[in-house]
Amino acid sequence: MNKLAYIIPIIFCLACNSSKEKAIIYNDNFVQQELLVINKEDSLIDAISRNQPEIAKVVYQNFLSQIKSSTKIVNNTASFEGEIEFKKAILNLLKTYQSVAENEYFDMIKISEIPDERYSKVDDEKLIALTKKIDAELNEEMNIFANAQKKFADKYHFELTRAKINKN
Repeated sequence: MNKLAYIIPIIFCLACNSSKEKAIIYNDNFVQQELLVINKEDSLIDAISRNQPEIAKVVYQNFLSQIKSSTKIVNNTASFEGEIEFKKAILNLLKTYQSVAENEYFDMIKISEIPDERYSKVDDEKLIALTKKIDAELNEEMNIFANAQKKFADKYHFELTRAKINKN
């Protein structure tokens, strides 16, 4: 009986560690999808800010494709041990990316197509307003995602580290 008393906690700790490792992988998979979208968004912002509408149109399509691909991957990922809040948070973030891509970023590309001789202060003000709207919407969803991620990490006893964003 005494030997059994030592074996049960060891088995329990091994199971906890396995769950923790799986939770880290689950987290990292979602973060990877988020980073793929962010990288495409950064490329789009770069093309728009450099006033390269033809490049922006191509990059925009890549951005939309990545959002759809990431959404599909996350949707096809089973919930982790019944935990749904973290998955819902990343899906809501991706939904917000989809919305700002189809609306605000689309409008920004249209403005970037205006020839220099017709571009006005009003167009500049529209760009600024669109940028502020994108920032507000994405920041709100990113905060919600970060909070859900923190709760997930706390529940499965792992520490979050800062992800490295690769510029391609």
